[in-house]
Amino acid sequence: MRIILAAGFLLVGVCGAAPALAQSPWTFEGVAFPEQAGWCPKTAQQDDGSGGKVSALEVRPCGKALPFLSVTLGVRGAAPQNIASFTAKAADISAGPDGMTTVDNLFKAKSPSCARLTYSMDRNPVSGLAAFLVHATYSCPALSADAYQFNNLTTYAQQRNGNLWVVAYDQDSPTLTEMDKAMIRSAVAAIATN
Repeated sequence: MRIILAAGFLLVGVCGAAPALAQSPWTFEGVAFPEQAGWCPKTAQQDDGSGGKVSALEVRPCGKALPFLSVTLGVRGAAPQNIASFTAKAADISAGPDGMTTVDNLFKAKSPSCARLTYSMDRNPVSGLAAFLVHATYSCPALSADAYQFNNLTTYAQQRNGNLWVVAYDQDSPTLTEMDKAMIRSAVAAIATN
């Protein structure tokens, strides 16, 4: 059984040219995101990483739980950020004890029986995009004999008006496909050009 949970990590990415995935947009917080055929959007409440909730646009293959792309407006009107540096700092936090504890707590909320088996990070999962991808496995004997997997990519993007966004991609595989990468780049580009 594989379950991927969204973490409240700091995730930011640099904007690169991304291929348009479709003609008409999905709009969230005033930003038009390119549609992808066969994928369905919804607005959802997600864990903000500190015990609260935040509104996000989640896009996933229609009728499936995974994979899914989520975009969240993190900070309105922030000072201009060096996205690569900001992402590197977030990756450092996520790779350390605080990041591990954040993911541990997501699993402990499902069942106190959950224990981390592995935890690693890829600091360059998408060429040309400041991002990081956390891979972890958990044992949750009260829920299932199978190990649970956590694969969460995080990147950031900033609008011209300063709004700073978190772009995340959750999946059951530790490997990103070219289509996954195109969706992530497209979301980052939609934010950065707005």
